[in-house]
Amino acid sequence: MQSDRNAQINGNPGKIVGMIPIRTNGSMRIRLNGDMVQAYSDSFFGLENEEFFIPVREVKAIQIGQGCTWWLFWLGLPTLTIFVGVVLIILAFIVKQRYLVLHTSQVTLIIFYKRTEKVAQFRNAILEARHPKKPPIPKPPAPHPVNKD
Repeated sequence: MQSDRNAQINGNPGKIVGMIPIRTNGSMRIRLNGDMVQAYSDSFFGLENEEFFIPVREVKAIQIGQGCTWWLFWLGLPTLTIFVGVVLIILAFIVKQRYLVLHTSQVTLIIFYKRTEKVAQFRNAILEARHPKKPPIPKPPAPHPVNKD
């Protein structure tokens, strides 16, 4: 699993508003680089950049989820009197947003992604780096029987 130690996931950054993760503009890359989680976020037309280096041992929880597209829902409410509002509200529940949240003691990183297979690989790489498998303890050799001649 040494190849998974360089797992990476790309997507859009997010923020938590209340209890709901909301997608924000820009791009985000989270990469496991050895024993460090490296995150780079570029938002608002490249005017705001953030880069994080977090030790893997600081990762407290990994959350993978999906939910409705809330901006379609809120856009559909005022236009509910016409048919477009009904369509937007239905689409809000059909079109799912998938996200991954890394909780640490200092920062919470949210990334919205499209490829689900890379997320499972990334999660497993983080968990393996956080709790590496210990090699089995070798059994001591059996003592030879003593001849009493």
